[in-house]
Amino acid sequence: MRVIAGKLRGRRLRTVASNAVRPTADRVKEAVFSMIGSRLDYDGGAVLDLYAGSGALGIEALSRGAQSCVFVERDRRAGAVLRTNLDACGLRGAARVVARGVAASLESLAQDGAEFDLIVADPPYATDPMRVVDQVAAAAVLGEGGLLVVEHDRSRSMEGRGDLRLTLTRPYGKTSVTMFVRETGEENSTQ
Repeated sequence: MRVIAGKLRGRRLRTVASNAVRPTADRVKEAVFSMIGSRLDYDGGAVLDLYAGSGALGIEALSRGAQSCVFVERDRRAGAVLRTNLDACGLRGAARVVARGVAASLESLAQDGAEFDLIVADPPYATDPMRVVDQVAAAAVLGEGGLLVVEHDRSRSMEGRGDLRLTLTRPYGKTSVTMFVRETGEENSTQ
């Protein structure tokens, strides 16, 4: 696995040797960031990487100009690999690793008043991906106009929730990537 673009382009990242963690394929990661780049200028923005695993998605965002990233990963082995990757890329100053579950982390971030421009989530395929959409909508940590991008099993259907409007779903083999945008109150009232 490698960083696709930005200041760390070509940098190899360690992966987690575990059945519980499924790394995002480079092809899917490239597609994700192509979709994001056409809709969001995350240069200098804040990113949240849920189910971070080795940190590939959040590290890619940092490489492409995001100012900071919070990585949420409760698996100890994955967390160790994530920290190793952050150190190898010189990103520890721009990163915060939270070693808790997604629900508890979102609740804590919401209580702290955190707000993100981009949230990427790659939950285990056995998990209903709408669960993370519901959790993000409830936590209200995605800024207006911000994007939520969820990688999930292609067989799972997705839909908008609250002020998160589904804008795009693209299949890549057994994987699909679905993008949501958080709309402002004015945008919601005109539809």
